[in-house]
Amino acid sequence: MFDFKTISKSDCPLISPEPEDQRVIDLYNLRTRQFALVQQEFPDLLTDRDIAIAAAELVKIRNKLTRRRYQVGFIGPFQIGKSSTFNNLAGVRPEDAPSPEGGVGAAASSTINRVFAASGTEHNLTLTYLSIPQFQAKRAALCKATGFDDETLTDEQILAELPRRVEQFHAGHQAVALGMSDYEFLDRFLRSYKAHKNRLIKAEGFRDGKPYSNRAQFLSHDRNATTSENLLLQQAEIGLAGSSLPAELEMIDLPGLGSQGTIDTLLTEGFLNELDGALVFAKATQIGNSETEKGFAKLAQVFEGRLSARLWLVITQFDFLNKNSFYGDDRGDTIFHTISRVLSKFRLSPGRVFLISNPIYRLTRATDGEPDPVAVRGKLEQNPGDLGPDWVPPKFRAPEFNILCRAYEKSLLVDGGMGALRRLVSQDLAAAVGREICEWSRAKLAFVYDKMIDGIDRTIRRQGLNQSGVQNISLCLTKMLQVERELATKPDPFASSAKTMRDDLIKEFAKHCPDDATLESMTQPNLARLFRVNAQTLENILKRLAEQQLIPDAFKWVQCQVASLPSVPLTKAVGLAEAWQVLESIDLRTDNWWEECQFPSFLADDLFHPQLVNDPDWVFLLTGSAYRQLMEEKIWLTVHQAVHAMRNRLGSHTRDLNKELAQLVDTHAQNGSVDSAAKLRALRSEVEKLQ
Repeated sequence: MFDFKTISKSDCPLISPEPEDQRVIDLYNLRTRQFALVQQEFPDLLTDRDIAIAAAELVKIRNKLTRRRYQVGFIGPFQIGKSSTFNNLAGVRPEDAPSPEGGVGAAASSTINRVFAASGTEHNLTLTYLSIPQFQAKRAALCKATGFDDETLTDEQILAELPRRVEQFHAGHQAVALGMSDYEFLDRFLRSYKAHKNRLIKAEGFRDGKPYSNRAQFLSHDRNATTSENLLLQQAEIGLAGSSLPAELEMIDLPGLGSQGTIDTLLTEGFLNELDGALVFAKATQIGNSETEKGFAKLAQVFEGRLSARLWLVITQFDFLNKNSFYGDDRGDTIFHTISRVLSKFRLSPGRVFLISNPIYRLTRATDGEPDPVAVRGKLEQNPGDLGPDWVPPKFRAPEFNILCRAYEKSLLVDGGMGALRRLVSQDLAAAVGREICEWSRAKLAFVYDKMIDGIDRTIRRQGLNQSGVQNISLCLTKMLQVERELATKPDPFASSAKTMRDDLIKEFAKHCPDDATLESMTQPNLARLFRVNAQTLENILKRLAEQQLIPDAFKWVQCQVASLPSVPLTKAVGLAEAWQVLESIDLRTDNWWEECQFPSFLADDLFHPQLVNDPDWVFLLTGSAYRQLMEEKIWLTVHQAVHAMRNRLGSHTRDLNKELAQLVDTHAQNGSVDSAAKLRALRSEVEKLQ
């Protein structure tokens, strides 16, 4: 039985008070009343496939609408000013700061800290330890990272082997690329488990409240200790009383990818999917180095798609820069040139950058927001007079740096950049998350209603089935299984249009390709440029041919196979011919749906190796004759891949129809576990009235 409870506006703190957003809550409550009516009148209907899916989706919608907090990740290694920024945003006294600030040496913490506003008058700290499955997963990942691939090895065997591995590490002969911290952590992790497992490691994560005043004891790791309970922590939840944090915000302090070896990568990756936004921290003096770019590249991959618009780069310790960073090095490049190169590489706009100086922020706080300008400038100068009379160096004012210069002049120099960052975290991101929840919920609630009505309608039609109707369904199912098999195995559905597509592509290539003599006289760089032009041309033609010929012909072939079949009570049609038309019309209304179903591309790496046209060490292989042969070969391959993509798409449609036909037969064989069709029609009417 589902518990279809309504929710109130107070249950949904992330939803804005705007009438349009509040109506989403009303729409959810309407759906719950509709489902409650279905459950009350015909409880067996909840076993229908579509209605069961809709009911499960309704639960997900409720969970989404009633979220108490949105999560913002602070991602980056130690010693870059991340913890200082984190604490400044929390807005508590320095002695109450939740995140230890690292100085020199080892990281201040390798525990995930989740920080939010507490409702009471006292700060609080709750520790959650690894569950048994979480411990096993973490152990397996650490063992793999350190070369212990044999899953049958016991903890004792690994601990006995570790000294030899450490010796190999110091000798430079380790089998895998890793840092010393991986060996150290695995050793201490296994020893800590042995010492504390009976008390701390449970089937579900063991939670333990601790005095906040003792937080350093639990949130930092003593690298000299052989064992530590802290190494078995999953996370720490910190409630701050009297902080400036919004009640709906949760800040999650994450160590970054690879900042202390495998362990920090594991900790960070385990939380990435929870985040509504991510602030990636980088040190101003290291923004262009390979290690920083490597870590940022991995994060950019993770956040591609859902969080691509929720990723920001926070550049800390701007006060550590030297004179060259402001006025230009030997090449004339400033820190803004370096930042711009990184942004271009990872396709981020300058508006997604925050420039931070915690010393300037503390100076601003100490002077009630009105610091001495000379003192502010002094925080940025490594040597007196570095900045000269102009606070904003001339190269910073170049037109291409307008947005970065505004962040420097109007934010960094005003309050160390903290005000703009606080607005993002506390206001802008909260509003964006609320809008996303509402948009997602509206779409899902429409889907839920459609599924509910489809399930009721299908059940009504099933009630009216007689022996002849069952025979018709069986006939349709037999034919559709045959169609599914032929789509997967025979060339007939695609042979004619595939040949036409291939011939047209070869003709177009011939139009745009120089003759053999010209090809042979071209240099490799010019051939590479010609490839890019021809590839883009063929790409455009491929899309046009697919939309005008391959796709319509493939749908038409199936339509001919089902045209003469008898009527059957499908969800949105009275027969397979009509159902197939519905599927085709849905696909045609969806822009470029076929590009997402394994459709080929002349620009894809698997058609032309990128080094073949970009790498100087490879480009000599691209001669004129090889170029023509290669392009024609890729045309053949592309057409084959296009046909394969269509087979997959149409096969998916036929499998869905076959499942529905099989369900009609199975349900009829159960002799109607739901009441009469007349009562069901009355129920449908009542549901529609509520709508």
